[in-house]
Amino acid sequence: MTIVPIRGVEGLNTRHSEAVGQNLDRAYFIPLRWLCREFLNEYAAEAKVRTKLKARKDVVDFVVLGGIYDDNRIDRQMHGCYAELKDGVPVRWVGNSIFPNGTLAVEFDVNPGDVLEIALAPQGAQVVMLSIGGGEWRRVAAAGNVARVPLRTTGKVRMEIGKDGSVFPGVVSVALVRK
Repeated sequence: MTIVPIRGVEGLNTRHSEAVGQNLDRAYFIPLRWLCREFLNEYAAEAKVRTKLKARKDVVDFVVLGGIYDDNRIDRQMHGCYAELKDGVPVRWVGNSIFPNGTLAVEFDVNPGDVLEIALAPQGAQVVMLSIGGGEWRRVAAAGNVARVPLRTTGKVRMEIGKDGSVFPGVVSVALVRK
């Protein structure tokens, strides 16, 4: 592939590949159309997870970590926690091969006796490390792709999720369950 200079906006020279040339469809519109199609799939998958969580009467709050809607509620350490659609489910991975120690954090308004449910992708690790309210990290294992942790604290609490071992957990959602 040969790189050729092309005249840019306001006379600036920019570099562009010969494969794309002056064809705006190939340079911008086709990739943008592909991205929009991907978003349609991701929105539908996220809506499915959200609908299922909203239908549960015991769930008082939740975050879909692999989705787009709750992105502003997720605190990600570094660039190590990317999201993707995995077998039709939105998943956010805790860490990756370049940034293996990434963490994810969410906040909930907690009452004593609430339970934190972490839904994990079956393709990833079924054990996570969890820090509640800045406390000690502890190992939490999932049963049936869901890790359940009873909470003994109250107020606005930060839950931070990390990986345990070399396999990265994929988090679908984190829900606050109140009996």
